[in-house]
Amino acid sequence: MSASGAAVVALHPEATADPHTIRWVVPAGTLPFVGAPKAVPAALQALRDGGTLTSIVVEPTAVLLSTDGDWRTLGAPVRKALAEALAEPSGWVAPAQPGSVLASAVEEVIAGEVGEYVRSHGGRARLMRVEGSVATIALDGSCSSCPARGVTLGLRFGKAVDALCPGAEVVLEENGKPLLLRWGRR
Repeated sequence: MSASGAAVVALHPEATADPHTIRWVVPAGTLPFVGAPKAVPAALQALRDGGTLTSIVVEPTAVLLSTDGDWRTLGAPVRKALAEALAEPSGWVAPAQPGSVLASAVEEVIAGEVGEYVRSHGGRARLMRVEGSVATIALDGSCSSCPARGVTLGLRFGKAVDALCPGAEVVLEENGKPLLLRWGRR
């Protein structure tokens, strides 16, 4: 808790390919949506209104902030404003068409280390659909008939998705039908 009694959210900055954008990593589930927020708490809104921030985008485990300025100069005040804003989650308003946090988490897993593992074995993972807290994926290529696909789903895919989107469930689909292979909350 901070001196004001608000919860303190852990965050740290990571560089991105764009030198004007910093990815501020936050715990999974900090904000319940992904995309460009329609509104943000006053501390962050003041930086956006004043032109310091040119873009704010929420990811499952990060907030991307962009500026036309120099991060060496702006880093500390932006961090302070973001920390204040994250301590006030009710002040964040999802975009009119918010992206699914779970869909974004699954796509991040597919694009990352787990997807690379699947591709290195001649397979391909695809997000088929998201319904509530259940993501349905398909494993194609050599993974479609692999007897270890349940291990891949549970030990790799399920854990990686759960780390980004706690409480989610991942279901494997084959030929348009869900298999009994499920990982996550039940």
